[in-house]
Amino acid sequence: MEAAKKTTQADLIKEIVDDSLYETNTAIPAIVDSFSASDKTVDVTPALQKTFEDGSKLYLPQIKGVPVIYPQAANFAIVFPIAVGDSVLLIFSQRSIERWKERGGKLDPLDVRKHDLSDAVAIPGLYKIAGGEAVEAGKVKIKYHDALIEIEETNRIKVSNDNGSIVLEADGNVDIDTGTNGAARLNDEIKSTVGDDAVFWSFILTLFTTFNSHVHPIGTPNTGPPTPLLGTYPTTLTGKITAGSNKVKIG
Repeated sequence: MEAAKKTTQADLIKEIVDDSLYETNTAIPAIVDSFSASDKTVDVTPALQKTFEDGSKLYLPQIKGVPVIYPQAANFAIVFPIAVGDSVLLIFSQRSIERWKERGGKLDPLDVRKHDLSDAVAIPGLYKIAGGEAVEAGKVKIKYHDALIEIEETNRIKVSNDNGSIVLEADGNVDIDTGTNGAARLNDEIKSTVGDDAVFWSFILTLFTTFNSHVHPIGTPNTGPPTPLLGTYPTTLTGKITAGSNKVKIG
């Protein structure tokens, strides 16, 4: 019969440390249940089950009022709404942040708890592999629904949505693509034809015909029609933009 293994002091110390670590919360993915835009907090449920030594498992409880970490400083901020079902990474503070959440600055937490579930903060953007917005080499993207801003390492900037796009090229030129709408530039040609504006050109034809055929009832007989201003009726007007503005309205 094999002798029972003797428990050493080192074994006891390891067991105590393991038990302590088992109850220590560090970081874990979580799913957003609700979002408060005014408080910038989320209610979340940790996504991973906890497994006990006896093999039993359970999900950790919902954690309410978790502060969301946004990129921001005194004069800078990028903020955005968070949707129910989004994934976040929870980080658990080594000391209570209950008082600090309300007051900020340096203070005594007045609580001895450590790595507690209630002292979590949430970092949005953690997704499974290949989840979320695609990453493209040499490009920073800021997206909200179908509106997108792309900044390339070449200094090219593109702003777009479902209705069109505006591109600021690295050389300063601006390319506007808004479907049937566009923007005029200094020295661009302007042109109008009968097919472009039927009402305007109908007026021009009437004016042209009336002028070339009118007579004056002076003397006997009346005066004849005047010498035509133009030999033929114009059907196209072409010109050039000679002044511009730094403000453009599309559509």
